[in-house]
Amino acid sequence: VDVASKQVRRLTEPAKRVGLPLWGNDVKTLFYTLNQKLQKLDTKLTPEPGRLFRPPHAGREILAFTQYQRLRVAEGFDSLEVRPLLPERKVINPVLSPDGRLLACEEYGGPLWVIDVDSGEATALGEGYRPSWSPDGKWLCFMVTRDDGYQYLASDIYVASADGKQRYQLTATDDLLEMEPSWSPDGQHIAFGEYKTGQIFVLKVKTVQ
Repeated sequence: VDVASKQVRRLTEPAKRVGLPLWGNDVKTLFYTLNQKLQKLDTKLTPEPGRLFRPPHAGREILAFTQYQRLRVAEGFDSLEVRPLLPERKVINPVLSPDGRLLACEEYGGPLWVIDVDSGEATALGEGYRPSWSPDGKWLCFMVTRDDGYQYLASDIYVASADGKQRYQLTATDDLLEMEPSWSPDGQHIAFGEYKTGQIFVLKVKTVQ
């Protein structure tokens, strides 16, 4: 979708078991899973003249995705060499750090994990969902929710250091369900939505070094 014009263009035909799209290191290439197999797609988009495009993950050619609920990384956008991480655990919502060195994900019925992509070393951060990295890759914001199996009863926003040594609760309300946090590019703000009303809030933060 073109954000300015709202024009939508379909890139693939309707199909079952299509995974979420992931951008490559340019404005042309998209990756996604189809029936659990990684696919590559040329969008045929071109960058606007004079507009700087900053490749994600410091230019490292790396993707994170799930295959049959197992964590996978693929490196090299031409060869797409796929390898597992946390092979014995079922996970969702994998998110790479800005430099592509670390990866955060949620385990089904388990904690929020941070994994070193190269060594495979994993650190558990405790309960947490929908992680979002700070621009410097040192912190994560996420939500912690409670439900009765039918509806949300509570939800608040937390931050934790990537090494798991520091963890702070940022919101503590009885009447609001703060969810889906996202860190701003300048590292100074966290945006999140309130589940019941749909309102968007922005919280100014100062991380501890």
